[in-house]
Amino acid sequence: MHMKSIKAPLLAATSSVMLAMAMTASADAIPFRDDVGDEGAQQFAQGWDGVVQIYLWNRVSGQISFNCTGSMINARTVISAAHCFDAYPEQVYADGPGSLTPIIAYGPDTFVPLFNWINTGQQFVDDLNGLSFGVDLMMHPDSEVNGVNTFPAADVAMIALSNPLYTLPTYGMLFSPIPEDVFNEGVLVNQIGYGTFHPGSDSSIGSINGRRRAGENMLGLLASQSDFFQALAGEGAGSPVPSDNQLLYWTDFDLPGRTGTSTRANLGPTGEDSIFCDDNVPGDGVRLDGDTVVLPGPSIDYFPGDALPNEVATGGGDSGGPLMAMNLFNNPLILGVLSGGFVDGFFHSSGQSYGEVSYYNPLFTYHQWISENNPYKYVSAMAGDGLWSDGDHWVQGLDPNYFVYNEDGEIVNGLPDGDEGGLGQRRPIEGIVFDTPVADTDTGDNPAGTGACIGGDLVNFAANGVVATLPEGLRDGAAGSAWAAPEAATAQTVSGLIQTLTGPGYTGFVPSNYYGRPNAPAFEDPAQFFDVTLAAAGTTTFDLDFAEIDNLTLAGGDARLVINEDTDLTSLIGVNVIAGELEVNGGLLTRELMLWTGMLSGSGIVSLFDLNAFVGNGQILDGALFNVGGVVTAGAVGQTGSLTIQGDYIQTSGGVLGVDWSADGADLLVVNGDVSLGGLIAVNPLDGYVPTYGDTRRILSFAGERVGEFDGDNLPGVLYLATTYGAGFVNVTVEAESFSTQAQFQNGAQSGIAARLDNAREGSYDALSNLYAPIDVLSGEDLTSAFENLVPHEHYQLRRASEAHLELFANQMRDVALGQGRAEASGQAMAAGFTARLMGGDQTARLDDASLAIAADQAAGGPNIQDQGNGWRLFGAAGATDGELDTTNVSSSELEGSYGFVGFDYQTRNWLRVGATLGYANSEAESLLVGGGQARSDVDTLQVGVFALAQQGGLTAMLSASHAGHTADSDRTAVVGGASFRTTGGQDGHTNAVTGALAYDLSPVEDALKLTPIVSATWSETRFDAGEQSGSVASMTVDPSEYVELVGRVGLAASTQFRLGAAVLEPRLYAGIAADARGSDEAVIASLNAASGPIVIDPVNTEDNDWSEFSLGVTAHLDSGLAVAISYDSLNDRRGVLDTETLSVGARFRF
Repeated sequence: MHMKSIKAPLLAATSSVMLAMAMTASADAIPFRDDVGDEGAQQFAQGWDGVVQIYLWNRVSGQISFNCTGSMINARTVISAAHCFDAYPEQVYADGPGSLTPIIAYGPDTFVPLFNWINTGQQFVDDLNGLSFGVDLMMHPDSEVNGVNTFPAADVAMIALSNPLYTLPTYGMLFSPIPEDVFNEGVLVNQIGYGTFHPGSDSSIGSINGRRRAGENMLGLLASQSDFFQALAGEGAGSPVPSDNQLLYWTDFDLPGRTGTSTRANLGPTGEDSIFCDDNVPGDGVRLDGDTVVLPGPSIDYFPGDALPNEVATGGGDSGGPLMAMNLFNNPLILGVLSGGFVDGFFHSSGQSYGEVSYYNPLFTYHQWISENNPYKYVSAMAGDGLWSDGDHWVQGLDPNYFVYNEDGEIVNGLPDGDEGGLGQRRPIEGIVFDTPVADTDTGDNPAGTGACIGGDLVNFAANGVVATLPEGLRDGAAGSAWAAPEAATAQTVSGLIQTLTGPGYTGFVPSNYYGRPNAPAFEDPAQFFDVTLAAAGTTTFDLDFAEIDNLTLAGGDARLVINEDTDLTSLIGVNVIAGELEVNGGLLTRELMLWTGMLSGSGIVSLFDLNAFVGNGQILDGALFNVGGVVTAGAVGQTGSLTIQGDYIQTSGGVLGVDWSADGADLLVVNGDVSLGGLIAVNPLDGYVPTYGDTRRILSFAGERVGEFDGDNLPGVLYLATTYGAGFVNVTVEAESFSTQAQFQNGAQSGIAARLDNAREGSYDALSNLYAPIDVLSGEDLTSAFENLVPHEHYQLRRASEAHLELFANQMRDVALGQGRAEASGQAMAAGFTARLMGGDQTARLDDASLAIAADQAAGGPNIQDQGNGWRLFGAAGATDGELDTTNVSSSELEGSYGFVGFDYQTRNWLRVGATLGYANSEAESLLVGGGQARSDVDTLQVGVFALAQQGGLTAMLSASHAGHTADSDRTAVVGGASFRTTGGQDGHTNAVTGALAYDLSPVEDALKLTPIVSATWSETRFDAGEQSGSVASMTVDPSEYVELVGRVGLAASTQFRLGAAVLEPRLYAGIAADARGSDEAVIASLNAASGPIVIDPVNTEDNDWSEFSLGVTAHLDSGLAVAISYDSLNDRRGVLDTETLSVGARFRF
């Protein structure tokens, strides 16, 4: 008889028992090793939760029958075998009255969900136990040709489900043949099913009981049935029938520890090339052709290799189950779907299963049909802005469960190039049958023989036993719904019809689930379900009144979905925001919203509940919005508003609740469920309004329970949100920390002002609000810069400039008083180097001490410059100076100025002169502060002094006293966080000083080079009146202050003389060091005009109290008694805050 029977009856082991019989039958299932047992086969099947059992529900009779096994290839689609359904045309299968409805049950024991549904009407027991219904069924068109079943060819079918089974795993499919080298290395497979399973040694006790079992095997063969027979018996055993030549994957069930042998044998004239097993049971066997007989026994081994530890076979009810490759890829891949095997007693011994073979339809031969008709469509929006309703805005993508081998031999997500091989694909063929490689008998596309064998028969592994009969009242209800059909199709397909959404690149459609037209002819108006991704840059606007999809993902940073007002979008499985923005102004209904990153905004309603539980079980189970690492902000971004969550809200430590904040209000998130809080509150100020100390807003309301608290907020600077957790609400109030928590202050002036502002916040906030507003939001370097701008730098500019002026006057007075050539010119270091830094400074010692330099110049004296007149002498000098001074340790000022100095003296004794002086100096100091501020002072000093000078031999002594008045006008602009505060004012002060000096001429009179060591000491007291500022909230008043210095100097002067025409020229040089023995305190007390209270201003400049001085000049002495001079003087790092350079000219006249 022909090798294939059309719609062959089930093999004897296939159960067709009624429910009561099934429930009392033994738990035996998939043919398993005796030593593994039924329990071992069930344990091995743990984790194969995406493999399902298919029942058929006759909606007319109410009977529910066993059928087949299938695999989830996405949440809506089961792939199985066509022969499970080909007794009727596709249009008979539907979810509605008068139809055959596939029931897709899942779980380790599908009787649990099946009878739960029968008894309660509830489809779902838990995530891994439940059932759904087939709303559409598709069989490959080549599974039936001209009304004739072509089993096992094109034995592939897909079922679209009424519910998305998102809790189950789905499996990838390999759409490429396994390469020969990989095949030869060995492909480990798993075989899973719900069919007739039993010990391998006894098939008589097999039954179906709804339990999932599985085992392992090695892939044995890729070849057609004709190839299989030819390898066993030679070319004469081949079949010319096309369906007999379709490629199949094969496995065999090896007897563990077999001791029998199977050999080629000559069994007589009609069995010259036969196969004989020494454990053959008489009567078992099959004739393949005229000279080949197979007499099998349990030890028969069709494909090389011994039994694996959990090796199995397949049986009735396993049809459509997956052949899972386990060692090709990171995840299991479906190679094919089970079609069947051979009736026992022919190719394997009767009454048992060892030695039997199973064959599977390879999916790579039908990849095109699967891709075209898979009801689950992965689609995405094209780049650019567009409407949801615009078909040209969408494109179909590649299903992530399609895999191929690439040219490098790697398995990657993809589809093969070109059309499928289908029923006509004959190669490649791989493997060995018994002792013959299939390639050795390869006859290409023209197999020899008639295909007839004596007594052999194929059997499909579908099951047809009745499980239960439903009462009439339960027969007509439809488990699914149908929405509008998609637009007209535009692509030619394997089915020969024009269809929609036939694969990657297809466009011209609008994503909206369609449950198929019930009882429609095959491939007409099929069910289609959508998994939508927005990854490309652009805004998609949902403008339909309503649409349902299965899943929604936003995955691009510049991708945006806006759901308009008065529209509703349902995403049954969930919504994942990986990146981008989801703005809900209408309605969004979904089971779960995962905000991994990106943003959720809008003023609409997000409804979260499980539609599967509602449709399948009649239960309303609240879902949740999980804010894992994104931002949820109510209302449109940049506007205050409210967003409603119907369900629970869970914000983890990485999530952010964004709050738009204006002068009048803030965003409000309304949760009609429980809340679990963590992560941050992020405030977004609107319209230039900065959250202000004391502001209070409600940002969250909830109807259920609360667990957890927010971890913090993003308020800048010292501001933070003090959170109040009430019954059903969360309020926040803006509070402030100490400024010291947000910055490392650089000096006592900054920290003093900060401490005062901290203390003034409670009582004087309103008065200082214009200052608090910008400074409260600063931190780090910006905050230290702001406080540096608030320091009264003008006080220290006055202090440094006045000291510089006094140095100029003292130098000139000492030069003249000591009577040397230097007296007519020097102008030793104007001493007032205003640095460009605003808060530095030690007190500079009085340059009166520089009189030591004058004494040094006495070495240049000689008879030719002795006084010629009556004892009177007039002298004067003028010069310009520039330099740098520090007002604090981080701010400096540039100094520019000029001075004038005049005086006279009279020789009352040969050894004594007395006189008086008058000096005036003006300087301007200007600082450019860090952060953009500026401080400027204009300082004047007027000094009067008296002196006495005594000289005896080489020793000279000088004593001087002076009084100086100081006046300053100042102008400072403080920049604080972008806000500017200008203050103007002035300050006066005076200085009294006394200087004593000794110099000794070491050189003989006749020597041209004069060397004079000098020492001096200066005591000075300076008092400053209060310094008052006005003009802004940053204005301060500096309290009166005073300080005393005691400066000692030691140095060496050198000079020489030579005549040039009518004049004697005297070059001179001086170098010395100085130190302040008291180390004056520079701290002062100040207060903000708008808030009383002392502020300690301590610039913390330096601990250094010493410095160096240098002078270089030349004087021309004329015989007429007139002397003129020019000099350069420098003061270097005076107490670490002052550096100056001065150029002077001077004159002296005796009369």
